[in-house]
Amino acid sequence: MNTRNVRRAALAWATLVFIFGCASVPTDIPEDLTAPELFQRAQEAVDQSNFRAAEVYYQTALDRFGDNPEVAVIAEYELGFLAYRQGNLAEARPFFEAVMRRYDTPAAAQLPPWPPVLSQRFLDRIEAGQGPDVMPAPDAAESPTPAPAPAPDLP
Repeated sequence: MNTRNVRRAALAWATLVFIFGCASVPTDIPEDLTAPELFQRAQEAVDQSNFRAAEVYYQTALDRFGDNPEVAVIAEYELGFLAYRQGNLAEARPFFEAVMRRYDTPAAAQLPPWPPVLSQRFLDRIEAGQGPDVMPAPDAAESPTPAPAPAPDLP
């Protein structure tokens, strides 16, 4: 390969890295967004593989609406799942553990049933040293990642 082709390839590679490396991350999230709107924006970011933006939206939902146990448990699960999906097992563990602790409280009866089941599965995988490259096959009746839960009705 001649020098000209090497330069073209390097330039093309650098351009791709720049374009995909500059995925936008929200810095000024409107204060009037509801938890369902933040969850929707997070899911849209995930759909575009912009995991950093999704993390920001889920963390914002947790910061702003964390006193609502349903919002908190969903945001914690999603933050854990995002970390796990990116191979950050040590970062994922505390989120899944937080989900599990929420189900040891009186408020657990009002929480959705899927987060502790899936959180425990991921905690087991983390304990076994299994990262996202070895995702389990879905059970016949359940997928490893739930469909997005209906957004909680919040004031």
